[in-house]
Amino acid sequence: MEKSEQTKKYVFWSIIAGVIILSYLILNEMLIAIITGAILAYALKPFHDKLSKKIPKRISAFSIISLAIAIIIGFIVAFAGAFINQLSKFLNPVNISAILEGLSKISKIPLINNNLEAIISRIGEYFISLIPQTISYIPSFILHLFIIIFTAYYLLIDWDKIEKAIINILPFKNKVEIVDKIKKRVSNIIMGTCLIALIEIILSAVVFKLLGIDAYLVLAFAIGILAFIPALGPAIIWVPLAIIKIIYGQYFAAAGIIGLGITLSLFIDNLLRARILSKKTGTHPAIMLFGIIGGIKLFGIIGLIIGPLILTILVTIIENMPKAK
Repeated sequence: MEKSEQTKKYVFWSIIAGVIILSYLILNEMLIAIITGAILAYALKPFHDKLSKKIPKRISAFSIISLAIAIIIGFIVAFAGAFINQLSKFLNPVNISAILEGLSKISKIPLINNNLEAIISRIGEYFISLIPQTISYIPSFILHLFIIIFTAYYLLIDWDKIEKAIINILPFKNKVEIVDKIKKRVSNIIMGTCLIALIEIILSAVVFKLLGIDAYLVLAFAIGILAFIPALGPAIIWVPLAIIKIIYGQYFAAAGIIGLGITLSLFIDNLLRARILSKKTGTHPAIMLFGIIGGIKLFGIIGLIIGPLILTILVTIIENMPKAK
């Protein structure tokens, strides 16, 4: 009888393991879209909670998600047009030739000197080849967008039920406290980091535009993305840019860039970040950095947010495990 019971247990857990593996394989291609939908639902939940008091939950969820998606798509379309326009101007043969000539003078590499035209031609061919690749992603983008909307919609409707189910599953005595801490940290990371990135994008774009830098949107957007990396982020862009301006004798522009860089790196990226992401609920910079690197490798660009969130949840659970015994 004992062997029979053990055999049943092994069979049961083997089936469970098989189901988990198959579920992962089924959801693998949609995983990023599902997580993105969950993040969107979490960000929109405060608005949904207020609106759902006046109108039915389903209408509230659909209205808020539709408005959010419309704003995001509108912003992407408007930004992408300006971004592509500026990038095409910046990557014209004259600019590329000037950059390569500068590199060849500094490095004195004969290979670059002798093959400038070929290198410029290859760069142009590469960017032209990106066009059909981008177009081929449109059906996949539409499918993922549908999954994001679908996930966010049903999470908003059933958020309280799902939260209660998760709390019941947790094997800790202080599980409500753990869930509350996770929610608070996740909220601080998402809202705080996105706010910092937005502030840095707007400020950088305005300053670069006033300084007469052609690719101001490209550089500002890069600074905004790098704002997700504590301490290092903006400096990766503004330090080399300031050095280039000094080399070309454009001292006024260099001074403006350095002033912007100090504002970004010292005041916004450190002081403002510390204020928004309070010490009690914030995440250690090392965890943020490891989460970003691993998140990007596993999930792509959305890993900038997903990676730190996953590690933050893990750290919160580990920190509260001694209390749970």
